[in-house]
Amino acid sequence: MNRRTFVLVSTLGAASTGSLAEAANHPRSSSDHSDAQESRSLPPEQNIRRDQAWATLEDCAHASESQQRQFALAALGTLGTLKKATDLIANALLLDADRQVRAFAAAILGKGNIRAGIPSLRKALDDEAAVAFAAAKALWDMGDHSGVVLFREILSGKAEQGDGLISQYMNKARKTMRDPKALALIGVEQASGAFFGPAGMAISIAQESFKDRGAAGRAYSAQELTDDRSAATKAVLESALLDSSAIVRVAACQSLAQQNAQSSIRYIEPLFYDKHPAVQTMAAAALIRLHKWK
Repeated sequence: MNRRTFVLVSTLGAASTGSLAEAANHPRSSSDHSDAQESRSLPPEQNIRRDQAWATLEDCAHASESQQRQFALAALGTLGTLKKATDLIANALLLDADRQVRAFAAAILGKGNIRAGIPSLRKALDDEAAVAFAAAKALWDMGDHSGVVLFREILSGKAEQGDGLISQYMNKARKTMRDPKALALIGVEQASGAFFGPAGMAISIAQESFKDRGAAGRAYSAQELTDDRSAATKAVLESALLDSSAIVRVAACQSLAQQNAQSSIRYIEPLFYDKHPAVQTMAAAALIRLHKWK
């Protein structure tokens, strides 16, 4: 395990048990994490069915609250290779009444490199400025330069940015410079932007940070550990499924799903009944991805 991975594991593991300071003074070794995992009791099997998991995702994808629809999109992004998931994201991109949700859908397609969504992204280039911009960026990230004209027009000032997300971010930036509390959160939002999407945040980082100032850092750490498949990392990610912060539980669940950690299913299953819809939908997507359904 390299130094960077060790620091992330130590931070996430310590915070998930409420002992960050202790871990800083007494760093844990990989064997310590493995021993801690072995001593943890295995949750009872929940016997969640595939149709239950899909129903949770579809219900949230069609919820009346736009934020809940974004929760569903973030979860569906982990299932990009499945046509049903891609269709739900593309449907949100083209038909959702909220432009922020449409832009978020575009960002999810790009972030997940979901090439099946390219035709829908090309159609979205004719949407409002903010959605078109998110679609153009998603296409560009996948090597499709259909949005090059839009980028040229924005750069040259020919394209109107309207009152979409681009302008909203500019207005927010101006206000932030006059707000000390907001300035303090800039680093948090930047650190977490990769996980929560460039087109809008599925969960309010600021709100979570005021309740638990270490939550955003732990969530970011959980995401960064996705590419480390060591036993120590898997153990600390499973422990983070019990974190007091919803954004950390979501991030840990997503990382385990992306690691295709089938042995973690029993630890993920209880999150299917979590009170927070973001956690619940991510758990549903993780179970669909990991389970060998009978």
